[in-house]
Amino acid sequence: MLASALEVLLAVAGVAAGAVLVVSGVLKLGRTERFRASLAALGLPARLSAGPLFARAFPVVEIALGLAILLTPSPLHRGALLGAVAVDVVFLVVAIRAVRAPEPVECECFGGLGDARMTGRTVARNAVLLALALAGLVGAGAPAELLVPGVPALIAVLLALALVPVRDRLAARAPAASTPAPAPASPSDIGDLAFLTAVGEPIALAEWADPPTHLVFFSPSCISCHELVERFRWWPNGLREGEELMPVFLGAPADFAAHEVFAPLVEHALYDPDRSIAAALGRGATPGHVLLDPEHPLGDGWSSGAFEIEKRVLRPDFFEDVRRGAVGPASDSASDSASDSAGHA
Repeated sequence: MLASALEVLLAVAGVAAGAVLVVSGVLKLGRTERFRASLAALGLPARLSAGPLFARAFPVVEIALGLAILLTPSPLHRGALLGAVAVDVVFLVVAIRAVRAPEPVECECFGGLGDARMTGRTVARNAVLLALALAGLVGAGAPAELLVPGVPALIAVLLALALVPVRDRLAARAPAASTPAPAPASPSDIGDLAFLTAVGEPIALAEWADPPTHLVFFSPSCISCHELVERFRWWPNGLREGEELMPVFLGAPADFAAHEVFAPLVEHALYDPDRSIAAALGRGATPGHVLLDPEHPLGDGWSSGAFEIEKRVLRPDFFEDVRRGAVGPASDSASDSASDSAGHA
């Protein structure tokens, strides 16, 4: 039995630490590819995201570790809490790195529950989780001793299962992500704006207004950007007549070469290393889209989110053509557009 109010408080901290791991793990189940993309976006070692094994195993490890905290008696519970401390330290370090990155970084920290963008609040939350695990580790009483054995674990599992449909409903209702956009530049400024190719050659922004060109902006640390690459490879076959498509990478080639998912586009993309062109076009969240044409040399407005971008880029009958097998993904999604860029330069 727990001997004092302090021991009860420390045991409650341990319960919270274990329950969070259970909830986090359950919410990641079935989201292997998205979690795998987040590993790459967070800049973790490439071997962790090279295959699906780690992304499939880690949620199970979280659940097992959380249940061990909630079920094992004293003093064995301290071994599980020590594991939680190690995990929470890693989470905290990753969050601190992410908020210092030049581009917004997304994570699958709670399997899509809540805002995926990592901010100072993420750092604060992870610091609190670490403090809870440390408090539980200091306490002599095990979380399993708080109530009838097994009840804390059962509550954690039921809470996690209840949050799954909540997460799904919130995701279905959520509009495309948005961030405050800077004021677009005036047409008089357009002459000073130029993209760079992968080899460092400048191409003026003005060159992309005629013929009309869809610019699709990617960030290296954006999970949704990672996921969009495969769909993007279909889009050259779905454009309206007379329109072109170009990927624009916000950063330097090395920023994207570090992520295997961008490999098909790295050599062919346009680069906006200081994000000045994106800002001039009224940049919002990524992935982002702007359509340039002769009447709108600075674009017709920034749109964000894969679904919204796809509606803007593709002709209405494209998906029917895909279902009939009339079209497929481009063999090299950007090579045709890249070769066209020689004519723009």
